[in-house]
Amino acid sequence: LSGDEAYRTEWLQTARGAIERLSNHPCVSTWVVFNESWGQFSSQEMTDQLRTLDSTRPFVATSGWYDQGAGDFFAVHNYFRTMRVYRDPHRGFLQRRASRAFLIDEFGGLTCPVEGHVSVPDITYGYDAYQDLDAWRVALQELLAEVDALEADGLAGFVYTQVSDVEEETNGLLTYDRRVNKLERKE
Repeated sequence: LSGDEAYRTEWLQTARGAIERLSNHPCVSTWVVFNESWGQFSSQEMTDQLRTLDSTRPFVATSGWYDQGAGDFFAVHNYFRTMRVYRDPHRGFLQRRASRAFLIDEFGGLTCPVEGHVSVPDITYGYDAYQDLDAWRVALQELLAEVDALEADGLAGFVYTQVSDVEEETNGLLTYDRRVNKLERKE
């Protein structure tokens, strides 16, 4: 797919269109060029081309893995490994700048289905499962504290997966129907 010239042309047109349409929105903080190598090609070149459309925001060239030294962040997904700050494998080698900020741009995925508020009953997916919200909240708070403590080691930021449940993934902070905030305690 990524070797197909028609795909690359369509991909670039679509990416350019998204940036042109959304660049005036203040809620956009960072552009992500490729996620987990899906359709990834010419990361440095694509990041450079897209940066000409919006030089005011940082770029994650490759979110997750198959990092090729492009962009402003060395961004990893971490669901199974010990939480820590990883050294940029391209620091001072292929990169134009001396270093990139380290970002954990996906982690967590703690699942807790809320009965009556799931998309697919009896099917759940997550990286750690909890049957009640109190246990889920404790685990989430511990995980967030663990990641937050990495700032002292050089962590520039993190993104928890995910804001809301989607289909069988019940690992959101909100339920699929957005009616239950799992963080909110009912007194």
